[in-house]
Amino acid sequence: MDTGVTRRALLGSVGTAAVAAARGSVPTARAQAGGEWPTFAFDAANSGYAPDAQGPTEDVGGNWRVDLGPGVASSPALVNGTVYVGSDDTHLYALDATDGSEQWRFETGDRVTSSPTVVDGTVYVGSNDGSVYAVDAAQGTEEWSVETDGQIAASPTVVDGTLYIGSRDDSVYALDAADGTEKWTFETDNDASATPAVADGTVYVGSEDRRLYALDAADGSEQWRFETPAQITAAPVVSDDGGTVYVGDLAGNLFAIDTESAEADWGVNTGGAIVASPAVDLETVYVGSRSGTLYAFSVAGGDERWSFETGMQIVGSPSVAGSVVYVGSRRGGRRPPPRGR
Repeated sequence: MDTGVTRRALLGSVGTAAVAAARGSVPTARAQAGGEWPTFAFDAANSGYAPDAQGPTEDVGGNWRVDLGPGVASSPALVNGTVYVGSDDTHLYALDATDGSEQWRFETGDRVTSSPTVVDGTVYVGSNDGSVYAVDAAQGTEEWSVETDGQIAASPTVVDGTLYIGSRDDSVYALDAADGTEKWTFETDNDASATPAVADGTVYVGSEDRRLYALDAADGSEQWRFETPAQITAAPVVSDDGGTVYVGDLAGNLFAIDTESAEADWGVNTGGAIVASPAVDLETVYVGSRSGTLYAFSVAGGDERWSFETGMQIVGSPSVAGSVVYVGSRRGGRRPPPRGR
């Protein structure tokens, strides 16, 4: 890594059976001092970028730790002082952000590897039991649920009263966020396990059929598709100006695709499968891969700005708080990460 670069990476383990608060060290729950992180990768574009956030850079230590059973693959959401997170023990939890005390738990029929989204007092989350749930954020009671024909590892994206989510039944769903009524579905040729990104009236979603799709958010009609050399299990990310969508594949390729022409502006190979979404600020796209390296590429042409070797596989999405990049890594040999990151 270029030692002249001011951005830093805070590296921690993932795949643990507990949720930890470490004076801001958990990106999805604590990156914004006094702020919120309401959905996977911060916003509907999956940017992973909170420009006004202030994360820790030194003297990082644990504030609290909560054991949530056999494992936690879900990324926490933070809204109104409450952390919402799924667990492999089949529950969605609401925890007090100050001390980790349990406020409530909601049981599903299988592992909850989907990351929750919190909008207007409702928590939306998928489960490996194949259902999407809407849960009252204050009480932990079910508002509605919709069953699909496959596991749901993707996280819900909610925009303008519509919830968008993919399932391992090869379909992308648009549901009314108020009552779960189906607005439209779109069929792919394999699992749609990646979290959708939504920007400017378009839903971008990857599939294990090796395609990135651009769909009309209103009716689900296909606008275009982009074929990749390998399967897509990581969420796409849309640039701040909406002109570029970034996506990685299991062959280690990262592509920057023009949202108008559906052609790649540039592509690079990271040397390892990309199983988690990039993070993108105004100038740089950050992505990790199973090679164990975190890369920073210029958004303009894909030139490498710097790289950081972790020595372990990167299977989680980086988060950018202000000028600091946070990313987790882990040793190989354990179970594969859930898709849809």
